[in-house]
Amino acid sequence: MIRELRPDDGTILDEVFAGLSERSRYLRFHSPLHRLSDRFRATLLDVDGRDRLALVALVCTPDGPRPVGIVRLSRTGPGDADIAIAVADAMHRQGVGRQLLTALGDRAAELGLTRLTAEILPENTAAAALFRAVFPHGPTRRGGGILTLTCHPAEGAHHSS
Repeated sequence: MIRELRPDDGTILDEVFAGLSERSRYLRFHSPLHRLSDRFRATLLDVDGRDRLALVALVCTPDGPRPVGIVRLSRTGPGDADIAIAVADAMHRQGVGRQLLTALGDRAAELGLTRLTAEILPENTAAAALFRAVFPHGPTRRGGGILTLTCHPAEGAHHSS
């Protein structure tokens, strides 16, 4: 199940963060991050559903729904937004990231966004492949030790015929 992250979903944010290995945290946040500071945590929970939107993936377990991934966008201009994704290590390669990015692309199009940009570390080949699987069109730039992947959500793979 995928739903919007709410400002009071701190426990969900904490659970997804706890499911990331040190390596995954480094790849997501571009620096070693052992814990979320109160300030950074508040920033990640500062969502309004329009300019700052996050979606959370939940899987059903015998103990109830468990959060396993979060994708977010932050509007940077009238039609532009930056995006980022994190999926708990135990759920890698199970389609969670693809579902989250697809849902985010749909929401971005609904919000009138025409360009999404993801900045990833060059060694994060899995994220680059995932991003391009969902959004196959758009330039990739390399500079300053970062890959910048750009796409147009309306042209994503989920909209192709």
